[in-house]
Amino acid sequence: ATRILGDDTPTAPTRHLPRTRTQRRPQRRPVPPRQPAPVPQKRRRRASSVARNALIVISILLLAAVVAAIVALASSGGGNKIDLNQVVKQNVNEQLDALKQVVDDNTK
Repeated sequence: ATRILGDDTPTAPTRHLPRTRTQRRPQRRPVPPRQPAPVPQKRRRRASSVARNALIVISILLLAAVVAAIVALASSGGGNKIDLNQVVKQNVNEQLDALKQVVDDNTK
């Protein structure tokens, strides 16, 4: 079911064809001249590393002092601690009365 094409050369269907028109490349635009790079300005020096390290140490000490003050205030309950031995009784009614008395004493 295949047949040979009726041309004199067997590669005629795949031969190179001549150009029919010439293609011109678009002309390049001239490149504008580069401007010289701006002169870098001298950077201001930051605080010296000694001063920066001193500020860091002072900040850490200040934070530690604040934490220590908070812990000291939280741990000192003012000396009014509840003695739970006063609440433990042999009888349920006595224990309830003792609990009520502790609550009354500490909510004044």
